[in-house]
Amino acid sequence: MKKTFVVPLMTFAVAVLTLASCMKTDNTPQCTGYSLSQDRQVIDSFINDKGMSYMDFNSDINAYIGITNPGEGSMPAADSVISYKYSISLMDGTSLGTSDTISRNTNTGMLLKLSDFVNTNGVATVEYTVLSQLRKGGTAKVILPSSVYFGCNSQNTADGKVIPGNSQLIYDFTLTGVASNQ
Repeated sequence: MKKTFVVPLMTFAVAVLTLASCMKTDNTPQCTGYSLSQDRQVIDSFINDKGMSYMDFNSDINAYIGITNPGEGSMPAADSVISYKYSISLMDGTSLGTSDTISRNTNTGMLLKLSDFVNTNGVATVEYTVLSQLRKGGTAKVILPSSVYFGCNSQNTADGKVIPGNSQLIYDFTLTGVASNQ
């Protein structure tokens, strides 16, 4: 009789401990993120509502890119020294901040080259993909899907603004300088 009671009790205890170990231990509520397909539906609707027919989905970086002003002069080569700035907003128009002009590699302190935006695996980043299509003074809009870039948890910016979970962010880039690296 004891064995028939102890075995189910042990099985129950193991199951409870196993399930308890899978639970989140911090107080962050669990969230459900969008799929890329859901994000694309939201962004496509936004693009249509705003008449932004110049925006196209780029499957290499899983983001929407639209050149709003190509700029003047030559496009940067991979080894060109560049400078740029950007602003970030939510799709409802809430500003999340703007950068000063960025002209130095934050890791090395050296002058910024376009090639600094290619990761160690040789994959071009969003910045490389966008800035390589502009000339000096050129501007581009990028919409990043939450499913690929930020997820479903709310995040705080450095100045205390809240980015709600599942937010698609809009970046407005300006290429402020291009010079050959010679």
